[in-house]
Amino acid sequence: MASPVTLRASSYEESLNQWRQWRRSNLHWLASFWSVFLSCLALAVVAGLVYFYPHPLLITGVGLVLLLIVVDAITPDVHSARVASPEALERLEADMAAGAEALQEPVFEFSGVADIAETTNILAGTASLTYRTSGQVSSSIPEAKPAKPVRVRRSFPETLLWRPELITNEQGRLEIDVQLADSITTWQLSASAVSATGRLGATQQPVQVFQPFFVDLNLPVALTRNDVVTVPIVVYNYLDAPQTVELTINRDEWYVPLGDQQENVLQVELQPREVRSLEYPLKAVRVGRHMLEVTARAGEAADALRKEVTVDSDGIKVEQVASGSLDDPATLEVLVPADAIEGSVSAVLKLYPSRFSELLEGMEGIFRRPSGCFEQTSSTTYPNVLALDYLKRTGQQLPEIEANARQYIHLGWQKLISFEVAGGGFDWFGNPPANVTLTAYGLMEFQDMARVYDVDPEVLARTREWLLSRRRPDGHWPADRGMLNDGLAGAVQRGDNLDLVSTAYVAWAVFGDQKQRNNDPRAEVTIDYLLAHPAG
Repeated sequence: MASPVTLRASSYEESLNQWRQWRRSNLHWLASFWSVFLSCLALAVVAGLVYFYPHPLLITGVGLVLLLIVVDAITPDVHSARVASPEALERLEADMAAGAEALQEPVFEFSGVADIAETTNILAGTASLTYRTSGQVSSSIPEAKPAKPVRVRRSFPETLLWRPELITNEQGRLEIDVQLADSITTWQLSASAVSATGRLGATQQPVQVFQPFFVDLNLPVALTRNDVVTVPIVVYNYLDAPQTVELTINRDEWYVPLGDQQENVLQVELQPREVRSLEYPLKAVRVGRHMLEVTARAGEAADALRKEVTVDSDGIKVEQVASGSLDDPATLEVLVPADAIEGSVSAVLKLYPSRFSELLEGMEGIFRRPSGCFEQTSSTTYPNVLALDYLKRTGQQLPEIEANARQYIHLGWQKLISFEVAGGGFDWFGNPPANVTLTAYGLMEFQDMARVYDVDPEVLARTREWLLSRRRPDGHWPADRGMLNDGLAGAVQRGDNLDLVSTAYVAWAVFGDQKQRNNDPRAEVTIDYLLAHPAG
């Protein structure tokens, strides 16, 4: 990008002569002005003497004014200032003339993008980046200047923006300002919209963030104390000229450099548009959250970034808990062993306004992301359902907790229905044949889930019908043989008569609801079977 204004030796002399001519012309007009002004002042003084004569007091005042003007005119300081003005102008001319001799052509050339822009405008499905451009010196300067401070890049989020509630104007347009992160990457902009009439629209656009010279640091997210790692430092030179790059790694007490890299300043030669990687071995020695910063300089091109790393303790974790009440002041003592790892000791103080607040905090810890097979997914999803149902029934307004619970319940529901076997029923991994006991457990879970989540009623209906299809004519469900030796089998299949236990369990899932039991005549045969076998 060319500079709009240049200073060159061929044009400087002409500019200097023009300035001198302008100065002489203006000084001439200034001298003429002062001559006219003093003449008018003298005439005014004479007219005053004539007009006020013979008033001695007024004549004396006018005389004093004239005397002050004369004294001021002959004062040494005034005379020095009058003489110094042309001398200062002569020195200024001499300095400018010397500057003209020092000019070489060209002095500066501006090119490239030096800084990542802070904002990007997104309008009507299009994205554009705004860049700041800074000068890059291409020829030598007689006097070396101190290195300019480099902006340290430190923000590297995985998701830059998430805005699900934006409203457009009447023309369907929307403009927002987005502050970019420090990542040199191509962001994927995904936008979807729905109109008032239900029409859908979506688009994807890349948003590229780039600068021609930068450094990257591939640092692990977490380390354990005494870990020895080799940290790759990658330098990117997309400039059109070769660069001698000086890398400076900040020294900190949390690590010790190893091998040949005892110095924190490294040097690497890069050809135009070359990328090179260096290795920096280190040993983590101090527990805690730390930063590693690296700065790369190549002439006027420079970049710096700082990344965070957590160093965990390699010892045995020891926790101590003490509690009390503010109504009864107490001193809490925490014993720290003499061999405790430095930096690993931490304390957390929690104040609860009531016992119920403490209960709600424990409830928040119930919610977990579902994973695993049908039973493992249920072990996290079912407690989420029961906890959210409790909040709903007690009228507790906790939007953040409810949002997390609903998200996990949604994920659990989607995963659970993926284990449905073709033809009906559920299996631990979705493989036929379906298991009756597991399906009954799932039906109870889905019915409870329907109180807090939009469960598909078709799933409930066909699961119930499949269980009824597995019932024997006398109303009982035979116990599943060869079940996984897990918690469900141990909880259901107990006692000497496994068929009786299995029938009671499945019947509770199919006919457990009072209204359903009264309205479904198919429950009678199962009730008769259970009553014919009293508990023993």
